[in-house]
Amino acid sequence: MSIVGIAKVHKTVTLDDVLRPITSIRGLYEPMHNVRYKMNADYRTAYFRLSETVDPMEVVGKINKLSKVSRSTIRAFMPKREFIPDVPVLRKKPDHHAHKLAAVSTGLIVQEMQTKFAGLFDLSSVTSHKLLQDIAKTIYKRLRTLILQADKPQYQEKEMEHKLYSNTWTMTQAYRKRHPHFADFQLILSTLHAIQDAEGNPRAQIMESELTAFTAQSYTVDNIPFDQIQQAYHKYLEKITSTVTEHIKNLDMTPRTTSPEEIARIKIREQLKTLLPYLPTCVKHATDQHFVPQESNTYIVNIYGEPALPARDAMAQFLRRHRLAGAARSPRMYNLLVLDVPKDQYLPLLHDDSTVVGSSKLVIRPGNLSKYSLPMSSFRHIQLDVAKELISSLKEDWPEEQYY
Repeated sequence: MSIVGIAKVHKTVTLDDVLRPITSIRGLYEPMHNVRYKMNADYRTAYFRLSETVDPMEVVGKINKLSKVSRSTIRAFMPKREFIPDVPVLRKKPDHHAHKLAAVSTGLIVQEMQTKFAGLFDLSSVTSHKLLQDIAKTIYKRLRTLILQADKPQYQEKEMEHKLYSNTWTMTQAYRKRHPHFADFQLILSTLHAIQDAEGNPRAQIMESELTAFTAQSYTVDNIPFDQIQQAYHKYLEKITSTVTEHIKNLDMTPRTTSPEEIARIKIREQLKTLLPYLPTCVKHATDQHFVPQESNTYIVNIYGEPALPARDAMAQFLRRHRLAGAARSPRMYNLLVLDVPKDQYLPLLHDDSTVVGSSKLVIRPGNLSKYSLPMSSFRHIQLDVAKELISSLKEDWPEEQYY
């Protein structure tokens, strides 16, 4: 392997600044620790170890050319063998980016499963949501395994055509290529049975159609149907009005002192008594405008494609008859489309659930379904448990540093 030196690197220049001209060169290179000319010098010399596939003269020429254009003081050169310092290769910090994306992708896939299986939330709540936590653990373990396999040479040219952990879009897509949607129900059932076996309870026999069934609710506020909010509003409006009216009637109009504050307080009470006949109208107007939310004219609908969303033209043709107010494809989940649907098209669109467009099946669900989100504390335990399991099962092929 060849070594290239970069001289006149000012002490204020970071290693990333030095690496920038080299990143566009194909091949592998390893940064080595910077070496000072002498104690307290303002300039240093940086060394890089290049792979055999990289032409060192090309690297030197490219760096010097870029330095001339940017008017930088750095200068690349080929050091003589006897002047090459005996310094170790700079140890890189472990890359946790892929593992963070795996955690986010796990949450997205769990949300997708709760959207398709609308009864999964209630089923999981019976187990204090241990069901969804164990499902998330299984999904996260699968994603971590995919990440490890993507780094192996035999996978890089076959099924891992893209960078698996570049973003959650490609990661969720790669997960579904390995674990298709039709296997989700079996994952739910096997996880539930494992929990029931551990607790000594009989196994529940659940049909897939029971979990996928859902009720189209009207506009909701904090998962409360808007109709119930209106009923509660009218129920308590009269009670609120009578309470406020009675309070104003019983106000003491006799001043206790002659202070300006007391005189002003009496004048305000006199004005309130004058407005007493109009108080019910004022209370109704104030609560209606500021306390009761107004019903939206559009509803949110989520569409998941199995195994993926149809082509854009085919999907546009399917949605054209519903006169959408807006549509946006998720930048994080590869098969999710979020729609803003007019009120009169809400139920007709939901009735088109399971429609097949091209080779894709559409899962259409309301956007206000109850869903469980994993707390960070629980997910941290999942990450640690999965890391320990992977280390113990793949220790022969993968060193422990790979997991942390």
